[in-house]
Amino acid sequence: MKHTTKRMIWLAAFSLFVLFQFSCTEDHAIKRMPVLKTLPTSLLPSFNADSTYIGPPYFWIFNLEVVDKGTEPIKEYGVVLTQFRPDPNETRYEPFVDNTFKNAFEQPFEVGPATHRLRNNYAMRTYVYQKAYAILESGEVVYGNLVVTENGTVISQ
Repeated sequence: MKHTTKRMIWLAAFSLFVLFQFSCTEDHAIKRMPVLKTLPTSLLPSFNADSTYIGPPYFWIFNLEVVDKGTEPIKEYGVVLTQFRPDPNETRYEPFVDNTFKNAFEQPFEVGPATHRLRNNYAMRTYVYQKAYAILESGEVVYGNLVVTENGTVISQ
């Protein structure tokens, strides 16, 4: 009887050891969120064929860098922005996907720089607050750093 009890205890301990060794190694992949870097938006004015400036419309060039794709599927990505004239009492400058203008990029979501061109009748004469964004299939939103430009010149990154 003692021999059977020892054997059952040993078998239970061995079973638990095997169970713990293989229980969490491949079942749960670690999720990595994408990492985005916001690059300054630039302005490309319109020119005639002879290179003379004709003014509006302008082409706003939105730029970002995908530093890491992560492991989560992406539904949409691009740059969000807000434009304001300076007001020291204003606190709503920072753009988010649910409260501002979104510029969704059409190119595939891959590591490296990405660019989107938008035709616009407005020059960048005010402060422009911009952030790269990615909307995951789950609905969660990931943002890059905030970049602020004044009249097209970067004043904060």
